[in-house]
Amino acid sequence: MNLDCVFQAFPHLETERLVLRRLRPSDAESVFAILSDRELTRFYDDEAFTEISQARDQIEAWDRGFDEWRSIRWG
Repeated sequence: MNLDCVFQAFPHLETERLVLRRLRPSDAESVFAILSDRELTRFYDDEAFTEISQARDQIEAWDRGFDEWRSIRWG
C-alpha cells in the first residue's frame, strides 16, 4: 500500500446522511460525552474519562497519529 497517497490529505467522506471528517478541538465536549460514559466504555482497555482535558488530549493524539502516518480517526 502506498502510504503517500493515504496520508496526503485527511480523507473527508460524505454521503447524504453521514459526514466523516477529521476531529477538531471544538469536538472535545462531544468526545468527552462519549468517552466519559462508563456504560459506553466498559469494554475499552482504558478507564472512562473524568475531565474534559482528557478528550482534548485524545483528539491531539489522534491528530498526531495521522500526521505521523500511523492512523486515521474520523469524527
